[in-house]
Amino acid sequence: MKKYIFAGLGILIVLVVVIVFGFNGITGNVVKEIPTHKNLETANLEIEGMTCQSCALGVEYELKQVNGVADAKINYQDGTGKVTFDPAIVDAETIAKASTVYPAKVVSVDK
Repeated sequence: MKKYIFAGLGILIVLVVVIVFGFNGITGNVVKEIPTHKNLETANLEIEGMTCQSCALGVEYELKQVNGVADAKINYQDGTGKVTFDPAIVDAETIAKASTVYPAKVVSVDK
């Protein structure tokens, strides 16, 4: 009987931590800073090696995880991407380096 009480208390403690701190508080993940700066810039990227939409979605996911990135759109057919970001938080080269599977390079930045 006592082991069930301790198990129940353990679950209760986990639930309280999740409610109070959120899931990121448990895993230690840093919450991404959302760009609110009105002077967002757009980096035009060239991305090598993508062969399908899943490749593009994977790159988009990686780039959107970068602190300061507002949005990312990747086109696997022509190997390009557009990433909207806050230059006060991150620069275009750092964003390009976040693409770990498919090499990306910055072609231009629109201000």
